[in-house]
Amino acid sequence: MRLLATCYVEFFRGIPVLLLLYFLYFGLPGIAQQYHLPLDMKMDAFWVAVLGFGMNYAAYEAEIYRAGIGSIPAGQWRRRPRWACPTPRLSAASSCRSQSASSSRP
Repeated sequence: MRLLATCYVEFFRGIPVLLLLYFLYFGLPGIAQQYHLPLDMKMDAFWVAVLGFGMNYAAYEAEIYRAGIGSIPAGQWRRRPRWACPTPRLSAASSCRSQSASSSRP
């Protein structure tokens, strides 16, 4: 899974967005027509933009989250209070707070 995520992030961060938009708008319908695929890959320009910008933005967001999680020192993961987050899984901060709030009540 890590390899797939790394390939996705590196690919979509590495190509220019305009090239991606051109490929989605002009390239996919041409490939579908050339190989006689039963799918019509022609999309409206708005949906091509939503898809293209969304894939690019998702790659950048994934890298931001990876860097943020990677910036936490290993000792901080080990020294976390057991009542705050009982397992070392990555979870939303709100779930940790809700667990700690419910466990601290009498």
